[in-house]
Amino acid sequence: YGDLMWKENFIVNYNLLVNDIAITTNNIFLVGESYRYSTSLPDTYIAKYNLDGTIVDTVTKGNALKSETFSKIFTKSNGDIVVIGNSNLSGSVSLVTISEYASSLYTSKLYKELDAEKSQYIKDAIYADNCFYLLIYEDNAYTKVIKLSSDYTKIWETESIPNFTGKSITLNNAGEIYIAGEYGSQIQFAEVDSQGAMYYGAE
Repeated sequence: YGDLMWKENFIVNYNLLVNDIAITTNNIFLVGESYRYSTSLPDTYIAKYNLDGTIVDTVTKGNALKSETFSKIFTKSNGDIVVIGNSNLSGSVSLVTISEYASSLYTSKLYKELDAEKSQYIKDAIYADNCFYLLIYEDNAYTKVIKLSSDYTKIWETESIPNFTGKSITLNNAGEIYIAGEYGSQIQFAEVDSQGAMYYGAE
């Protein structure tokens, strides 16, 4: 009836932020941001634990010119781990990234950056029916959704909604996506049909 089974504290001498969690038959995975190598520039954090909370592996990376953080994590039917985040090279735009890991957390079997001319930030994501739905905030002004196949090929991309900071998405059984966000301290909603057409405002 909801009894606490265990609790673990993982003490390190630098700041860690957890952004998402996933669980498999045998393991727990956490992703987030590490400040191990810099107090101001966040970078990769991904960790693997046993189901009793004992640590298996932790990976943090640091780069003096490039910041990379992880926001969402999913497990595929083949056992691979998929992590979605952001990469920001100094003096360049912020890109949404996808990394897929198999047996090792130290080396990804696949790494992909979504093409973009303006800075993009991942706000939320869904993995359903072997497809990925990414909620993207672009250029600090626009929100859109991108649908990718299981091999990360783009299926469709919605139009960009101005003056809308998307925060979360959900998917119904008909394949329709609902977006919740805000602008000017006001809550906003938008709907995307299964083909990527967007409906918002008073429509």
